[in-house]
Amino acid sequence: MKSLPLRRSVWLYPIALALSAGVIAVSLATGVIALKDTVVPLLSLFGTFLGATFAFRLTEEKEVRKLLTTQREAMNRALFVMIRQANAIHQLARDFEKYTSEFERAFNLPALKPPPYQDLVHNLADLEFLLESDDPALLMRIAIEQERFHQALESLKTRNEFYVGEVQPALANAALNGKIVSGGQVATLLGERLFAGAMNGAEIARQHIAACDASIPTIHKQLHERAKDLFPGHKFITYERAA
Repeated sequence: MKSLPLRRSVWLYPIALALSAGVIAVSLATGVIALKDTVVPLLSLFGTFLGATFAFRLTEEKEVRKLLTTQREAMNRALFVMIRQANAIHQLARDFEKYTSEFERAFNLPALKPPPYQDLVHNLADLEFLLESDDPALLMRIAIEQERFHQALESLKTRNEFYVGEVQPALANAALNGKIVSGGQVATLLGERLFAGAMNGAEIARQHIAACDASIPTIHKQLHERAKDLFPGHKFITYERAA
């Protein structure tokens, strides 16, 4: 993807040069000016023009290189954020996978508090140049994936707060902590609100985390492929899921 100013400037200099040559040719042909009167002024004019043109091109190319460097760095930052998001979510998914039933996840899964991950946020403004790429919808998918990641964390936070604040005290009051009991017994002792809340909270968190665990690597792969396409020959951060 070439920069728009760069594409426009490709034709700027040939057009200006052609117009200047055309004016001079017409003036000579019509006798408005004599050839001997044009040599020194023309050399001076074209020397100034070429010098200014060269300086302008150098400045413009420097600005374009700086812009492309900024865009590449933005891509690598986004890829790095996604890798950290993927690793965080995958660890949470593995925690849920240790408990095979909904009942076990609701009442045996510890309410571990993950880090807030407040820094795992994309600066979407830095990635707006993707709107001019062959896949402009990629930016929207990145934004959606970011929202899904934080929604998954929020669902786990909600489950943990309910479990620690209401379910565990009720289990302690019923003297159920550490005992092997059936789901029916727990439901009877805790009541429908606490039992259903614990079951639903754990299941909703599991679903959000599982969906995010599957989708983040997909979006990362798409962004990585787009980065290699836009900036061939440059290296970008890859992601391999831990076993």
